[in-house]
Amino acid sequence: WNNNGTFNPGSATVTFNGSAAQTLFGAGASGVQNFHHLVFANSGQTVTISSPTSTLNVSGNITFNNESRLNAGVASINLTSGNWINNGGTFSPGSIGFVRFTGTGNQEIKGSTNAAQLFNNITVNKSNGDLLLTGTGINKINIAGTLALTSGSLVPGNNSTIEYNKAGSQVIRALTYNNLTVSSSGTKTAAGNLTVNGTLNVAAGAELNLGTYTIEGTDLATSGTGTLRTQN
Repeated sequence: WNNNGTFNPGSATVTFNGSAAQTLFGAGASGVQNFHHLVFANSGQTVTISSPTSTLNVSGNITFNNESRLNAGVASINLTSGNWINNGGTFSPGSIGFVRFTGTGNQEIKGSTNAAQLFNNITVNKSNGDLLLTGTGINKINIAGTLALTSGSLVPGNNSTIEYNKAGSQVIRALTYNNLTVSSSGTKTAAGNLTVNGTLNVAAGAELNLGTYTIEGTDLATSGTGTLRTQN
């Protein structure tokens, strides 16, 4: 896919289903490429977003079919309306990219994948509604960068796990979690009171610093061999 002009997606679906590696690139409008529904069905192969493409704007759903792969490189993905659906694919977010949820009303991270979904930076910036975790698989996301809640919140489902796994310092947002895991080196610092209604896992080598904040939950259990600090 090489777009150096203007592609008007309308209500169409663009599907990548090649039997070999594919590349999505082109200057577009200053490196921005627009899609409505975007589907990756390239079983066993990888689609790579390549420079000068810096941003994908997706106004519908982005879907990863079983064994599909997307390497975002340095690009960011903006979901301006639809949902993030992973039915067994692999998303590699790169080191600096963002996935932004900016639609009106609730949006979802969902799908039947039984693997953790990997993100670097997630931004929720919505005029109304929240971002919901509603997957039917293990319903787990890993955040290796920043979770920014500019407007709207992240609402974990009852069977969900959120893992903060940046190698270095990281902020843990004040949310109501089902299961919460902190892992990798560096101190993870609570930004407010935490509610964990399932299991809090502080993995080996990780540290969770609550500072002056509290952690509570209806069925709170703890695991892991990392460090939990409750007061400075």
